[in-house]
Amino acid sequence: MEVSVRLLGHIGSLAKDGTLTIRLDGERATVSELVRELARQLGEEGREILLDPVTKDPRTSCLIVVNGREISALDGLRTRLEGGDQVVFMPIFHGG
Repeated sequence: MEVSVRLLGHIGSLAKDGTLTIRLDGERATVSELVRELARQLGEEGREILLDPVTKDPRTSCLIVVNGREISALDGLRTRLEGGDQVVFMPIFHGG
């Protein structure tokens, strides 16, 4: 299955035009599986941005939107994906 990924903000520079097509195994992979595959394809810098260095779990520092809906309104990282889905990653920064 293939999904379309758009990277916004500083992570957009890791992919040509900020977009990628990611191939995932199986018919209904999860957002968590997508994050891990994306981090693998983006290399060391992608892993640092997307994965916790200790647990290797997806970080909460990116807002993830699937087909226009933020994943917390769906099933979080367990949200199932289908071929052709559009997923957007938006880094979250906090300041004071």
